[in-house]
Amino acid sequence: MPIVDDEEWNQDLDFAIELYDPSTEESDILTGDDTRCTVTILDEDFPGIITFETSEVSVIKGLKEVDVVVKRENGCDGTITCMI
Repeated sequence: MPIVDDEEWNQDLDFAIELYDPSTEESDILTGDDTRCTVTILDEDFPGIITFETSEVSVIKGLKEVDVVVKRENGCDGTITCMI
């Protein structure tokens, strides 16, 4: 099992939680839609990729500045840079 905070990319980890009735000998799982769930631990060590919010930007001739939104996708940790 990988170390939780090791700054190295690992696959996301999934595990299940089920609620059981401890008062029965068989420890039967409780009934209902809210007695089971899957938990995903996201790997936050991947820096991701840089993308643009839109693929086209319209600019009025003569403007000296334009705002272009750059987004980080598929990652959330580490330094990520882009050059213009």
